[in-house]
Amino acid sequence: MDHGFDRREAPRRRLAGDTLERILAVDRADTPAVTTRRQLAEHDPPRPRLVPRCEIPYWFDDLVAQARADLNDAQRRAVDLHDRHREVASRLAATTTQLDRVTRETASERAELRAAAEAVSNVEVRHRIVERRLGEVPWRHRRALRRELNICDAELDTARSRLKDVTVRTSDDMQQYGSAWALHNEAVDDEHSLHLAAILDGWQLDPPTAAARVDALDTWRTWAAGRQVTAEHLDDAAAALAEWNHADVRRLVVSLAETGIEIPTARAMEPIGIDLDL
Repeated sequence: MDHGFDRREAPRRRLAGDTLERILAVDRADTPAVTTRRQLAEHDPPRPRLVPRCEIPYWFDDLVAQARADLNDAQRRAVDLHDRHREVASRLAATTTQLDRVTRETASERAELRAAAEAVSNVEVRHRIVERRLGEVPWRHRRALRRELNICDAELDTARSRLKDVTVRTSDDMQQYGSAWALHNEAVDDEHSLHLAAILDGWQLDPPTAAARVDALDTWRTWAAGRQVTAEHLDDAAAALAEWNHADVRRLVVSLAETGIEIPTARAMEPIGIDLDL
């Protein structure tokens, strides 16, 4: 059993020995370079240690996570609103073009149907007038009115028959015209709804402001850790944090102000009006 184990281990031992020889050869050949690097390192000036300017609070990471989530939500809403605007605008243009085309193509049919309907309406009005007069005059004056009423009855039957015929003959055209109007009205309603949605979205956090908050928190963390931060970045961070109405953020602003950084005054929110076109 032991003799068989030695035969299996021999190749592995030889490979390990060869690898060790190569490593030692490289180390011996590179000894001057290693020595030179060590000598240069001994003469390099020591790197300054970072001295934190203030303590990073325990809740800071949660605040950053919420700010990033708010940024993602603002960007998502902006993309959704842009996509909806593009879709509604495209559909409104398409339905307007379709309605114009169908209106031209069905003009004669719609005119014929409208004339037939007006003819029925006119005869019905005459028929009601004659009936009312027939009930108001003495019986000896009713003969002429009865003849006129009979004429109205015949004309009404003719007008109604023609209207029925025209209605059947133009049904496909009128259905096409009605569908074009329905699609166009739906697109118009969607445009109005989108306009209202854009106004309501204006009350929420916008992507530029959300991105400025995330950048401000990153800048504050870098500054608090003692690293170098440019004055421009500090000014931008102070402005973004000052505009952020949040209790924890106000503590960060105070820490900046205590070191002499000028904090801009937060701007008052302008009232947002809703102009609805009903």
